[in-house]
Amino acid sequence: MFFAQLKSVLKSLRFRLMIWNAVVMLIASLGVLWGLREGVRYTLLTELDDDLQDDFGEISLALVNVFEADSRFLHAGMDRKARGHKQRSWFLQIVDMRPPEVREEQRLREEQWRREERNRFRSGRPRPFPPPEIPPPGSINGSPAPVVPTEAEIARSDLAQNLPASASTAASSPASDPGPESTKTADDGPRIIWQTFNVPDWSMLKVPANFDKFVLPDGVATTIDYYRILEQTVHNARGGPVRVRIGASIRSIQHSAETTDKLMLLNILVALVIAPLGGYWLALRATRPLSAMIRTTDRLRPQEMSERLPITHTEDEIDQLSRAFNRLLDRIAEYLTKRQDLLANSAHELRTPLAALRSTAELALSSDRTVEEYCELLESIVSECGNLEQLVNQLLLLSETESAHFDSRGETVDFSTITAEACDMFGAVAESRGVTLTTDVAPGILVDGSRLHLRQLLNNLIDNAIKFIPGDGQVSVQLASLPSGQCLTVCDTGVGIALEEQKHLFERFYRGDKARRRNTPTRGTGLGLSICRAIAEAHGGTISVQSEPGVGTQVSVILPQHRESKHAPTAPPANPLTSTSTR
Repeated sequence: MFFAQLKSVLKSLRFRLMIWNAVVMLIASLGVLWGLREGVRYTLLTELDDDLQDDFGEISLALVNVFEADSRFLHAGMDRKARGHKQRSWFLQIVDMRPPEVREEQRLREEQWRREERNRFRSGRPRPFPPPEIPPPGSINGSPAPVVPTEAEIARSDLAQNLPASASTAASSPASDPGPESTKTADDGPRIIWQTFNVPDWSMLKVPANFDKFVLPDGVATTIDYYRILEQTVHNARGGPVRVRIGASIRSIQHSAETTDKLMLLNILVALVIAPLGGYWLALRATRPLSAMIRTTDRLRPQEMSERLPITHTEDEIDQLSRAFNRLLDRIAEYLTKRQDLLANSAHELRTPLAALRSTAELALSSDRTVEEYCELLESIVSECGNLEQLVNQLLLLSETESAHFDSRGETVDFSTITAEACDMFGAVAESRGVTLTTDVAPGILVDGSRLHLRQLLNNLIDNAIKFIPGDGQVSVQLASLPSGQCLTVCDTGVGIALEEQKHLFERFYRGDKARRRNTPTRGTGLGLSICRAIAEAHGGTISVQSEPGVGTQVSVILPQHRESKHAPTAPPANPLTSTSTR
């Protein structure tokens, strides 16, 4: 029992809506959280890149305005900056990118210039302008810059004079004072002039193959393992190319991303719990009208079709479905009502001739009779059988024309010919009743449909027109082609039909008060006009009645034109009568 209920729940629309809602919420949450994570990471990286660009601008200005790239004033300032940004692992590397022979030539010139400057400084002689072919260090655009040797440089020069030549060269060279900030690479590669104390050990990190060549994209921040690095070439005060590399750790950004990931996981877990519950609640509210529809339809019975689905007036899809279903129930209820009326009327119409047949047969068997009496009784039985046959045939024809499988486009029918034939057939009947039958039929009018049913339509209309003229009268049959279709008109000068009865003319078995008297010569089954309407509608046409008591009645039938008909329209027949129509 439990598994059966569980299986029904799993197959229900409510469960599917719950699953769909949960999946959509999870996908949306993942998308939003991932976008938030990437947005935060991008923002932090952008801020870090902006800081590195600002730091590079500051270092570039310092390198352009100082005496040389290994100035102790610059080193001290950058060291302070590195120690101040220790949390971010900020570092700096300054690299001489010139070839070794150019660096050696520049070093010799610097040593010569330093010795000359010290000698001039001791002797107090003014410093002359240097020869143009050897630009002194410190000159900017060819203009000499006053440079005064420091006390440390003078002391180092005095010490060099008292040392051997090799030691003197080492003492005077800037690279002879190694420290934790200075590093020298191979003679044929870039030479690191100076770097901060906290430069990472690149051998322990995942770096590109040519990373030690300082060939990263110029001025573009690049992520190398856990560091964001920016490289660019700067020309210092002596015009020599210097490659500057600055960087900072992105561990804090990765930590923020990891924190965001944890929050994402937490939100996903919460969504996994809330989404199904919320989805089930939403599905319950959404399917509540459907449950009401199911309960209502379960209560419906053919004998009781008065109940309808509730309308919430929200104008949503469920409300529209309820309205459409109620309209369907109205049509079904109308059909069942007509069907019950048809069965009741058919039984009533069949009961009378059957009772007459039985009473006639019982009368014939009750006693011995003469041959003439038996013949009279048998003629009565045959007459009643004819009435029964007519009623059954009309019921079959009515059922056939109202069937969904009836093909109204089966053949091309010459409507003018069958109209003329029907008028010729009823000419003798009209003459016997003293009725003048006139025709005005346009030739060559074609329609698409069933010849047999269209002939039945003509027979019923002409028969009714002749039947209900009490004395001398006139019946006219007109057939013309109009822009709206092929128009058949049957007019008579009979008693007419009261206005309150005209709305019931096309109801089955309706014959009016006088026509329902079975002892009158004009009695009928009450199905003639019902059959006419069914035939006209089955052929895609319309039928209408215009009548005035004491003046006469006109019945008009308009059928669609033939698909390939090129018949020119003719003038419609004039009609002075008041009208009521039905389709």
